[in-house]
Amino acid sequence: MAAVSREAWIKLYKDLQNAAAKFPQYYYREFFQRRIHDHFGVFSANGRMPEPSQYKKAEELLHTLQRQAAVSSLYPAPKLVIEKESLTKGFR
Repeated sequence: MAAVSREAWIKLYKDLQNAAAKFPQYYYREFFQRRIHDHFGVFSANGRMPEPSQYKKAEELLHTLQRQAAVSSLYPAPKLVIEKESLTKGFR
């Protein structure tokens, strides 16, 4: 199996982040975005590209995230207090 190119790895990272951003629930969205960032940060810190098997597993996780985000949007939960916009402008 051929080595994974840097461009393909970066594209997969961006696709995973976009899929995680589509979760309507705040905690799921933040959890997945943090985990993706941490996982990909290990490889960028080492300066080496992942094995093809790791790339394939990450692609499978992308499909799983996309599917779960779609299912989660079908059954939305009420927004949390931290997700609602403040009533007073400029208050943060």
